[in-house]
Amino acid sequence: MIPFAGIRGQDQAVTFLRAALESDRVAHAYLIAGPPGTGKLSIALDMAAAWMCKSEAYGYCGECSQCRRIRNFEHPDARLTIPRTGAITPDQEMDLLVARRTDGMSPLSFEGNTSIRIQQVRELARRMVLRPFEGHGRVEIVVDADRMMVQAANALLKTLEEPPDDTLIILLTSIYTRILPTIRSRAHLIRLCRIPPETIAQVLVEKRGTNQRKALAIASAADGSIGRALLLLEDGMEEKGCMPASLMSDLAGCEASSDVSILASRLSKELGREGLMILCRETRMIVHDIRRRSVERPPLGIDPDTDVLRGLDDLSLDCIVSAFAKCESRLRGNVMPAIALHAVLSCCCREFRREGAGV
Repeated sequence: MIPFAGIRGQDQAVTFLRAALESDRVAHAYLIAGPPGTGKLSIALDMAAAWMCKSEAYGYCGECSQCRRIRNFEHPDARLTIPRTGAITPDQEMDLLVARRTDGMSPLSFEGNTSIRIQQVRELARRMVLRPFEGHGRVEIVVDADRMMVQAANALLKTLEEPPDDTLIILLTSIYTRILPTIRSRAHLIRLCRIPPETIAQVLVEKRGTNQRKALAIASAADGSIGRALLLLEDGMEEKGCMPASLMSDLAGCEASSDVSILASRLSKELGREGLMILCRETRMIVHDIRRRSVERPPLGIDPDTDVLRGLDDLSLDCIVSAFAKCESRLRGNVMPAIALHAVLSCCCREFRREGAGV
């Protein structure tokens, strides 16, 4: 079996890692960076299985007990470190892993202001110096490594500087710039890109039996993320009216700040935290495509059918993009969805008034 056979749209990264496995020149540490839902964890698990498995001449079978248990988060020598809060229990972490194993798309993340703490990194370092239980070495996968606290990052740096023999560390991040430069310099960088909509649509058709038209619509809204497309399909989000055009139409009808508050409260209840983050990304994507249309270039994603946004100048569009990006960042933290959304909707109203484009 060829490693990474199920990974779509990441040919450059897959080619690089396959070459490292074939030549038996696997580095002691990798940093896999890319947008959410583009295959970081799937690549890390395949890399761990291919590195650990010795059933085939190529170094990978994909079907032995070691390979299966690594993918199922059950192998004692392949462990994950996940950002958490102090209130998270081992049972809750196990439930998270079971959910991901069951549906193949649930993100390995907890709600709230999570982080990777120094105790977790110390436990990782302690495991790495122990003899492996079964495999020929140990693999440690750190999810959302950009959420490491400073003390935790410094503790990990010591392990990266003097890694134990027969160990492999794989760091995953969606925000590469938040990783300490000293850590980045000690791990081989693997960059993942956003996946083309046609590739995402093909996955939805093959894996979920979605009809072609619906698959393309969801893929266009997924912002290059297979994971996000699967969540959209699972939640029926494409049927909930959460497209930016619908939002802007509702916002244009707001006449007072109280109307904006009511709209923010309603959308927060309808869409939830994840739905609002999708809305933020879709809006930024539409603004990008509006600009492409202005220079006679085809849109990359959703057709920007939003008259209010098309009436804004570049300065206003920049303000709106920045506000939606900030809203998404707040939603990833512990800010209440209605409060985070109210701020960005108020910003939109100000820009509409400035331009005389709507409100």
